[in-house]
Amino acid sequence: MRRPDLQFLVFDDHGARYRRIEDAATLLRRTPPPIPIVIDWQPTVEVLLTLTPEALAEYDAIFVDFNLQSSQGLPRDERLRLDVAGSDDSMPSSRVSLDLRQATGMGVLLRVRELMSTPEYWDAWAVRASTGSRTERAWRDPRGSALYSFVEYADMTSRLFAAAAWAWFGARFFDGNSTVENMAQRLRSSRRADAVGTMQQRMVELAAGPLMTMLTLNPLGDSQLITPAENPSGFDWYRIYRRAREGRHQFAFGRPIKEAFHEIVGYTPELPVRRSHQFDVIAEHLHDAAQAFIDVWDTPPDGSDPFSDAADTETRPSTRTGYKFSWTQRDPLTEFLTHTSRFWDAPDVRLAFTHHMATRPRTAGR
Repeated sequence: MRRPDLQFLVFDDHGARYRRIEDAATLLRRTPPPIPIVIDWQPTVEVLLTLTPEALAEYDAIFVDFNLQSSQGLPRDERLRLDVAGSDDSMPSSRVSLDLRQATGMGVLLRVRELMSTPEYWDAWAVRASTGSRTERAWRDPRGSALYSFVEYADMTSRLFAAAAWAWFGARFFDGNSTVENMAQRLRSSRRADAVGTMQQRMVELAAGPLMTMLTLNPLGDSQLITPAENPSGFDWYRIYRRAREGRHQFAFGRPIKEAFHEIVGYTPELPVRRSHQFDVIAEHLHDAAQAFIDVWDTPPDGSDPFSDAADTETRPSTRTGYKFSWTQRDPLTEFLTHTSRFWDAPDVRLAFTHHMATRPRTAGR
């Protein structure tokens, strides 16, 4: 039976953002012309174990926080089975087991997208999208339940998640730290705001390109330091680099990098010690790609067009970081990767990246 009103599903572990958006919904219900919104709050990801395509189709929008603290209150053996595409066209999709205690918002988006790809979901959504009041029908997205990354705009880990959620799932940004009044205004004009694009959403879209450059980077270039078959993705290179540099003020070539390789990608490459200077170049490539992502956010979301000077991102000085790379001094790249470690270490982020790379249109720019 069809549930009345607009239905939102909010994943937020601590509840602060849920309470704010609930207050915004209450304001909309009381302010003419009223918009009837009912919000279901999920403080954990456990609902993903029983959520059906038909039940998902009852939600007009899903708001997903990234840091869900999923380990709290869940049994040790709770695992979610996900369909994840292979790393290339020759590898079929496989069912992957995800420990729910390690799940982030990316695992939520993976499961939601899986359910949204079923005929059962679209049959149920077709019924929901064609019924209800004029206000409800005008708010709904004909492409299905609207997805939003429900995070803090100023936090760098949240920025990585928001850019990835947009690039991999088409999830738009919704500021989780906005005021109740601003949330209510955004919800009232959601379809129009999504079509025009809020300034923060435009910044997320602009950052998605440099993020994908980071994650697909080949820092070796034409170097033969490692065979192509052994060369990991840019995503894993950043994880390897951080593991090798953590706790070291000066890089020690050889054993640390081999141990990091084995931990991250499961094998140990043959590394010629006499060519260790090439890792300086690798590190600079990793640093430059990360800096390009960081520099995107230096354009203030004050109403100016962030696309107007996009071509100058390589020459514009960063007002936020001031990175100067050095092997022997303070290493801002390691600091950046450590500060955002939740993004790099989460198993479901790696799964979502693998799935995206295997299923993305080959004609796309990323």
